[in-house]
Amino acid sequence: MQYRIFLYVVVYLCLIVFAPTASGSNNNEGSLPKPLGNPLTSEEMAEAIGKIKDSQKNIDAISASVSQTKKNPLLNKEITTEGTIVLKKPNLLHWDIARPERLTTIADGRILWIYHPDSKEAQRFVIAEQLMAKQTMEFFSSTMNMSVEEMGKKFEIAAYRPDKNLILEMKPKSSITAKYLAAIYVWYKEDKAVPYKFEVIGKKGSSTVTEFQNIVLNPSVKEDIFRFVVPADVTITNADESRGY
Repeated sequence: MQYRIFLYVVVYLCLIVFAPTASGSNNNEGSLPKPLGNPLTSEEMAEAIGKIKDSQKNIDAISASVSQTKKNPLLNKEITTEGTIVLKKPNLLHWDIARPERLTTIADGRILWIYHPDSKEAQRFVIAEQLMAKQTMEFFSSTMNMSVEEMGKKFEIAAYRPDKNLILEMKPKSSITAKYLAAIYVWYKEDKAVPYKFEVIGKKGSSTVTEFQNIVLNPSVKEDIFRFVVPADVTITNADESRGY
């Protein structure tokens, strides 16, 4: 049960950005990255981000291997998931988790599905009507279409350049969000258009690190991978909450 709860958190916003963790509202920060040096000036940050935005203009889709590690003082050990992900503009998603438990998340632009093939269960969310689903897709879309203007509405943003990486540090402006989220770090390799690592630092020692490997830009993908047809033997467990279905 504890692992299943974690999987839901994983799906919602690359997995935890807007959902409080079990550590509650304690104000002790988790394990922040080592000192990153001096932040870039506003002019330097604008130039670095401008280069990323320019290089993203010709990206319509990406595919990658994805791993994610969750740490929380209330868990006996780290939890790591592994799988593959395909993203396509403007808001299409197909994410398969293969280990340690199979899970598939699919978004067709209007509906976000979470499918558990082993237990033959699924959940359905109308993206426009479900805040967490909407924020999840906005988060994923930002990997191919960075909008500092949109991020700046919710976060204070700083940029660093350690070891030829560009790291964006985002700290929440909302005092409510700040009760459970210390910071988000987004890592870019030098001259790369797509981030390869996301670190979400919670409170009281919680953190989640998501890493993309084997990134392919503009892969050949079939549109039907973004459509989910409910198998006859699968139960939609939140059917009462899914309007219009």
